[in-house]
Amino acid sequence: MIDKNKYNEEFQEERKINSPNKKLPISPLEQIKPVVKSQSERQFANLNRQVFDKDKFNETVDTNFTQLSTTPDPVFFDLDLATLKDFWLLYDRFFYDIPKLGDLESHEFLAKTSGEYAGADLIASEIQALLDEIAELREENLELRQNNATSIVDQITQDPEAFEKMINLASDKNK
Repeated sequence: MIDKNKYNEEFQEERKINSPNKKLPISPLEQIKPVVKSQSERQFANLNRQVFDKDKFNETVDTNFTQLSTTPDPVFFDLDLATLKDFWLLYDRFFYDIPKLGDLESHEFLAKTSGEYAGADLIASEIQALLDEIAELREENLELRQNNATSIVDQITQDPEAFEKMINLASDKNK
């Protein structure tokens, strides 16, 4: 509780220190005028409070905000009326709920069965053939580089002066 007199005194003292020659405003508490009502003017209100048992409340009132949800109720989902679009909507909705690995009902199972249906073995064999071809080309490239290096070494050993002239020409072009 604020002591009104003490507050007003402190406010007046501060005003005198900060602005001794100016006309001083009145303090906020001085502006408030108490309203005093006589006993006959006073009105009373009876307030009644009703208390609920927490467990009974939770049983009675649905606090899950289900009326705000946009997902269809699975009770009304008819498999005979489901469409491919329904499947993909549900798949997107449950994507992270589906386990990564497992013999059934997993991403691994979906990939395996879809791969078998789509001919993943044929695709895998084509990929393997291309990888083998890449490996052969790498070996060929290595052989050509080795032959080129051997050829350069042979030229150097046969005519070192000609090689030195080639080096000087190359360094002159780079200047």
